[in-house]
Amino acid sequence: MYVLIAYGLASLVYGSMLASGGREPTRPLGILLNWAPGIAALITALITQRNLRGFGWGWGKSRYHLLAWAVPVGIFTLTYALIWLTGLGGFYDEAHVAQVAGEMGLVDSSPYLVIMLLFAVQLTAGLLVHALFSIGEEIGWRGWLVPLLAHRYSFTYTALISGIIWMIFHYPLFLFLGEAKDNIPLWYQLLNITIQGTAISLIVAWLRLKSGSLWPALWLHATTNSLQQSVFEPLTYDTGWTAYVSDWTGGALTITWVIVAYLFWHKRDSLPQTQIYQGLRNK
Repeated sequence: MYVLIAYGLASLVYGSMLASGGREPTRPLGILLNWAPGIAALITALITQRNLRGFGWGWGKSRYHLLAWAVPVGIFTLTYALIWLTGLGGFYDEAHVAQVAGEMGLVDSSPYLVIMLLFAVQLTAGLLVHALFSIGEEIGWRGWLVPLLAHRYSFTYTALISGIIWMIFHYPLFLFLGEAKDNIPLWYQLLNITIQGTAISLIVAWLRLKSGSLWPALWLHATTNSLQQSVFEPLTYDTGWTAYVSDWTGGALTITWVIVAYLFWHKRDSLPQTQIYQGLRNK
C-alpha cells in the first residue's frame, strides 16, 4: 500500500514533466515529488493503525545526530581530495568561486576564504534549507518504511529493500527527464546511483534503528545533498575523466559509500533486538 501510494503520487509529477517536454515541475508539483514518500506514509499509517506513532518523532541521543552529520562530511572531503590530487578532477572552478564571491559580497577576497565560507554556510544555513526539501522523503523512507521492514526482516534485508525502493523512485529522472549526463553511458550512471543509494540506505537505516529517531537520517540526507550539490561538485572542473568519478553518477563516491556502509553493516549486531516498530500488529 505504501509503495503504491508513494509511486502513484510521484507518477503525477513525472507525468506532468513529460507532458511539458521534460521541463522542471512547477513549485507545487516539485514539493509534491519531495513529499510523495512522506504523504504516502502518513496516509498508510492512518489507514492501517489510525495514528501516527512509530515514525521516530522523538529526538533520541544527540551523538547519532552528530554522527549523521560527520559521516558525509568525512566521505566527501576524503573522496574529492583524492579526485583533485590525482587529477581526475580539477580544483577549483574559478568561474563558480567568482560567482559565489559576488553573491557573498567578497569580490576582492581570497578565493580560498570564499571556499571556506561556502563550506561553513552549506554546513549550517544551507543544511537547514536542504533539510526542508528532504524531510518529506525521510518521513516516508526512514520514518515509516525502515521500521516497517525491520519489524519483519533482518537488518540486511531491511536496508537493501528500502534502498532499492528509494532508488527506483528516482529512476524516471534519469530515464526520461534529462537528469542523466550526456558524456557517460546511462547504464553506468544508473549502476552508480543504485549502489550509492543502497549503501547510503544501509547507513541511514542503521542510524534510524539505533537512535529510534528519524532525525539523524534527515541530517545525513540533507548534509549529503548540501555538500554534493552546493560545495564539492560545483568546485570541481572537468579534466577529461571527471564525469566517470565525481558526483553521485560517478564511481569514486560509490566506492567510498560502500566502504563506509560495510563498517555500519559490521555493527548491525549492536542494533536493538526488540521490535523497533510498535505501531503495527504482526498479522
